[in-house]
Amino acid sequence: MHLYPIILTVLAHCVKSSSATWEELDNLHFGGRWWRDNDSMKHSWGVGTFIVRFRGSSELVMQMTSSWVGAYYTCQVDGGPEVKLFHDNQIDYFQVAAGLSPSKEHIVRCGRNNEASWGPTIIDGIVLDPNGELLQAVDPNAGNTMLRFEAIGDSITAGFKATATTAAEPSTIANQDVFQTYVRYMADAWGTNDYNVIAKSGVSILDYGTTGVVMSQEFPCREFWDTWQEGCPQLHDFSSWQADVVTINLGTNDFAFGDPTKEAFREGYLSFIQDVRQKYPNALIACMEPILDSCAVNQPILTDIVDGLEQAVIDMNDEKVIYYETGSPADPWLVCATDYTDYTHPTVVGNEKFAARMLESTSITDDIRRFFPEKCGGTGASCQVGAPTAAIPTPSPVPITIPTTVIELAPTVMHSEESRLIAFVGNWQACPSDAQLAQYTHIIISFAVSYTWSPNKNICSQQCDIAAPLTCGNTARPDLIQRWQEQGKKVLLSFGGAGMGGSWSGDVNDCWEYCYGKEEKVVDRLADIVNEVGFDGIDIDYEYFYEDNQNGSGFTKGTQAQTFLRDITVGLRNKLPIGSELTHAPMEPDMEPGRGYFNVLKEIAEDTLDFLMPQYYNGYVRSYTNFSGALSHFTAITDQMFGGNPNKIVYGFCISDCGSFNLDGDQSAQVMEWLSEEYPCNGGAFFWVANDDTNGDWSKVVKDQLQIDSSTASCSGNTEPTGPTTTPVAPVSTPSRSPIAMVNPTTVPVAPVSIPVQGSKCLAIPQAELPAGSWATNDAACALCGADYTWWPCDVQSPSPLCRCDNGSPPVSSPVNPPTSSPVNPSTRTPVNPPTRAPTNPPTRSSVNLPTSTIVAGSDCTAIPQEELPSGSWATTVEYCALCETGDHPWWPCDVQNPPLCRCHEAIEIRLRRRLGAPTSH
Repeated sequence: MHLYPIILTVLAHCVKSSSATWEELDNLHFGGRWWRDNDSMKHSWGVGTFIVRFRGSSELVMQMTSSWVGAYYTCQVDGGPEVKLFHDNQIDYFQVAAGLSPSKEHIVRCGRNNEASWGPTIIDGIVLDPNGELLQAVDPNAGNTMLRFEAIGDSITAGFKATATTAAEPSTIANQDVFQTYVRYMADAWGTNDYNVIAKSGVSILDYGTTGVVMSQEFPCREFWDTWQEGCPQLHDFSSWQADVVTINLGTNDFAFGDPTKEAFREGYLSFIQDVRQKYPNALIACMEPILDSCAVNQPILTDIVDGLEQAVIDMNDEKVIYYETGSPADPWLVCATDYTDYTHPTVVGNEKFAARMLESTSITDDIRRFFPEKCGGTGASCQVGAPTAAIPTPSPVPITIPTTVIELAPTVMHSEESRLIAFVGNWQACPSDAQLAQYTHIIISFAVSYTWSPNKNICSQQCDIAAPLTCGNTARPDLIQRWQEQGKKVLLSFGGAGMGGSWSGDVNDCWEYCYGKEEKVVDRLADIVNEVGFDGIDIDYEYFYEDNQNGSGFTKGTQAQTFLRDITVGLRNKLPIGSELTHAPMEPDMEPGRGYFNVLKEIAEDTLDFLMPQYYNGYVRSYTNFSGALSHFTAITDQMFGGNPNKIVYGFCISDCGSFNLDGDQSAQVMEWLSEEYPCNGGAFFWVANDDTNGDWSKVVKDQLQIDSSTASCSGNTEPTGPTTTPVAPVSTPSRSPIAMVNPTTVPVAPVSIPVQGSKCLAIPQAELPAGSWATNDAACALCGADYTWWPCDVQSPSPLCRCDNGSPPVSSPVNPPTSSPVNPSTRTPVNPPTRAPTNPPTRSSVNLPTSTIVAGSDCTAIPQEELPSGSWATTVEYCALCETGDHPWWPCDVQNPPLCRCHEAIEIRLRRRLGAPTSH
């Protein structure tokens, strides 16, 4: 029987009964200028966040419309990384999240990237799985502990062409992104996500007949309106939300389209800020000098505008209305030729620089601190005190009740190394059940940290004070630790995790840096925790920078980082009680020979570590589809770090938090079988995270395979050893190797993870640098060339390479002809041989039978196997088909249609066909 999804509201585009209510939409939280429109919720001015809380569903689908041409949204699932999604307005249904665990509660938060002038967003309904339940979402700022921030401005504030790469690139919804503007970066620094953006491209203070409705008329209106309308459709109710801080960034269009005198602009600006003051009686109103003034040298019109603006602020005679300079021709905040896309609109980097200078070179944060000390304390450019405890609130932890009927597990005194099955347990997640525990040999509590969690940037302890760790369920449970140990489990504590700081693009946390130079303090504190709680050892989970300028970050503390890693490892080995286990869980790319982290452990691992746990889910090697690559990596560690002893290496998996790197139990068991064929005495397996091992379903399959492998292996004496002590070794020199592409590690369920781009070794050559007849690709495609990928675009050499790797060299040396709409004939090179055993088919997931636009990476566009393709067609890989998932990549292999090389969701295929000019009917 087919189960249709439940629709939790009566949908506006369907026939409704007369008794219809839309109380279900009341369960959502809407941030910004939303309003009711019959049975729907409608929004115009940015950023228009909406928060949905639900359980019992593997996905969240919104029934909605988005402006006239569609819109982009930035969404976050369960506090994970933010992902930019496109909603095609030709499709009423917008799948925001998928691949979620139906047994858990989920919170999804989204905001719109595009400005109001594109048209409104209208939410009509929510679609969940048949057993899904919509819960009441909570306002993250219900307690009014965060700053309420409103940014008023023009196209610069709206993110016009923020992500454009050239001045010639036309403005589109794709390259406009309010979340890549100075507004977002300033909000992050102030510890708030409760902010609005009232911005319109082309808007001015004075009316010149060419800039549309002026801001003084737009600002009071609840929605954007234009000159063809008779007036504002409806005034906004300002009593519903009162801003603490208002920034005004206007005047650029008065310079571009008008010729105002100082006095005329002063009058217009003064009238506007008087209206803002009337609407927000207690707000700090920050009047910003147009940043263009730094580049438009000797322009009398702009000088009059700036002088008039400054005089208007003086005339207000209000201590909470303050004028802020934004640089000068002598000291420009941005590089005029490179930090703007067109000498007017800042790039993403330009916006970051603008925000940084605004925060560091003006008194704005100190002024906020002066007027709102309860919401912004501390010192410096950021609000460090009074920040909220959660960006997206979660319900209070449900008390964990230990069942009265306990499954008694036979204690195991020793585990053979090749049968280790190690589970990470998130201490904010539910405690593992007995059904799960039955499979585990080790439990690693995650994490001990030296920070207080904060939504935009964790608040680091500047003295690297490590707090007493919780166990699970947000509670300290020494009773459970003792019980697990009595059942024969070893219970370790992991220090670190992504919240301490990560080396991937976009991460702002840097708490590791406050621990450099405090190695002895860290060692003593961790050893004390082990002794106090009774842990069986320590895991180091370091995912931060360790080389100077790693991944192009500008990081300068490579030597200190490597010294820290070496000294805490050696120190813990010496300090921990006899019999304690010590391990590291590094990301896979960090364990590539020649990297600084690898070199540190290479010098000391045999004398200090009981085992090493590489994360074969955070990097670029996909164990199931590219086992040969994973095996090569495993072999390098075995031979170069442990003298050929594989039982020191525990293989890492991820169940559901890591996008296309996720592997189910059958797939993971297959990988371990392949590994045992090469290394029968390997160190076993570990996985992230126990909370996703529902009923032990994943671990049962993997444990069975480990036992089979162990029973057929002849590994004499492989019981878990205690590492010997050692004396400190000399510092490891920092290598000069270029960065490796990686994905953002996660500790909570996340939305799609895409092919690595930022930090990749190979980047796309811009169209402007290519000769006639060559067409540029993108960084996502070129990122594959850094991982021994020998197909298009990596093999293109004539008439020009499409990718530039490392120091400017192309990815391969043998020239081949570039493809037009089909790949280069694979017969010209030897294909990579797959593992000898055919992979187990991954399980399929029943999904909502509706058109969607965004689904979990790796699940919606998969490579069609070679055996299903006709003669003359050659299969590609799942990595390449992942490029087709947004429907916005109209190049190979997505453009190949007769026959197709990728199998995508119907909505994606329709969008690709539209872009290719192909018929959309099947």
